Amino acid sequence: GGMQYLLEKYGKLIWLEEEIVTGPGFLEFMNQALDCYRDADKVISITGYTPPIELPVDYRHDVFFLQRFNAWGFGTWKSKFEKIDLKIDENEYHLKMNDRGFYRKRVATGQDIPGMIDSEVRGVIDALDVKIMYKQILHDWYTVHPRRSLVQNIGHDGSGLHCRVSDKFHHDELWGKTGIFNFPEEVQVDKRIVSANRNFRSVGMQGKFTELIRRFRSRLS
Repeated sequence: GGMQYLLEKYGKLIWLEEEIVTGPGFLEFMNQALDCYRDADKVISITGYTPPIELPVDYRHDVFFLQRFNAWGFGTWKSKFEKIDLKIDENEYHLKMNDRGFYRKRVATGQDIPGMIDSEVRGVIDALDVKIMYKQILHDWYTVHPRRSLVQNIGHDGSGLHCRVSDKFHHDELWGKTGIFNFPEEVQVDKRIVSANRNFRSVGMQGKFTELIRRFRSRLS
């Protein structure tokens, strides 16, 4: 209800959950990005979070683009949010599963994505971010990320409602930049950053796989 109220009244919103701590330039960044990409058809959201990945040394912009919605401090527009059908058609999804191009696009966003979408379709989870990421892959939509994170999710100490205990997503220091941010006018996807994000997400999947093997072996013994 709160999200819908803001979208109806202002035509856009900036949203924070309870466990999110922000850097000093967070609101400046979000407002500037919302103004900059308001008419960019391929951009459906802005996020203040960036995973702890290394960007290429020659990358000069203050933002990059991923098909990876993140709700840890995000912004969007009424006109764009309304385009997102949050229902996943199960028949359509199973047809897409046989499409190699679609599968490659799914995995490119992170190896954790296929399993989460499968769980969403089967009704195991009900997650806004997973629904939106599926639609991003389907329609070639993007989320704008800052080059360094402007938010921290402190719920990974075990206090967060949907957060397991982990330091994987932690930043020792948030980006302290304030003032004017450097935004490219066009949506420019850097394949090196896409690859870095995929590798970052893959580490977690490998860790889960290793843990499953460890538990299986312990049962055998």
